[in-house]
Amino acid sequence: MITTPSSRVWLAADDSIGSTTDERAVVPLSPLLQRRDRRVASGPARAFYHHADGDLAVMMCSPWGYDELCTRASWRMLADALAETGFPVLRFDYPGVGDSLDEVGDPNLADWVEAARRGEELLREWSGARRVVFLGQGLGAGVALLAAQQCDSVAGLALLASYSSGRALMRELAVSAPVFASNAGLKHRPCKNGALNILGFELPASLVADFQALDFKALNSAPAPRVLLVERPNDNRDVTIRPKSSNNSEPT
Repeated sequence: MITTPSSRVWLAADDSIGSTTDERAVVPLSPLLQRRDRRVASGPARAFYHHADGDLAVMMCSPWGYDELCTRASWRMLADALAETGFPVLRFDYPGVGDSLDEVGDPNLADWVEAARRGEELLREWSGARRVVFLGQGLGAGVALLAAQQCDSVAGLALLASYSSGRALMRELAVSAPVFASNAGLKHRPCKNGALNILGFELPASLVADFQALDFKALNSAPAPRVLLVERPNDNRDVTIRPKSSNNSEPT
């Protein structure tokens, strides 16, 4: 277990520990996992670990693109606040995104989910926590839900601005992209290869196809014992996930 007076720590590839407030000092998950004959998907994923001594930890799965840019600072503040309250936290960048911008070939959703699952294992190992809540927002809500289904230690699932149909979400983003660009005074440059471009953030075609295949209305069992759905105001698209995802679970 890592013990440090600082709530935010970084762990280098050689297992050396230091405290920092520099967003660029990140946890290189992949080298650590490779030494245990494990990998984070097909490429490295890096993260920040916020230490606390609680038995319940929080695994944060961020939104993507411009949404992630707008929420990055607030998610950092949320992670700090959770750690100060006693909840160990790990937040990370998906392979091929943000501080995990190493070459990953054709990224896919399975890589992102595997990175979240491996991160959850390290979060429990470093903190000593026995139970984990997955927190996901936007595209990250789908990642959190899929990863939670694969983890025996999951105690709960919190989904912010979630979606029940990945196809509908990709269509919505494609239609909204020119509007976002116009509002920002930019010229929208659509991708011709099946990828999705929103304000210069490009979601590769392989990931677009993976998200389009998601249909959370077809879930056969609850992804977690407790499920929290935070819906968008005046938007009923999220509620269609409730009957199935909360079946045999305790909604909050």
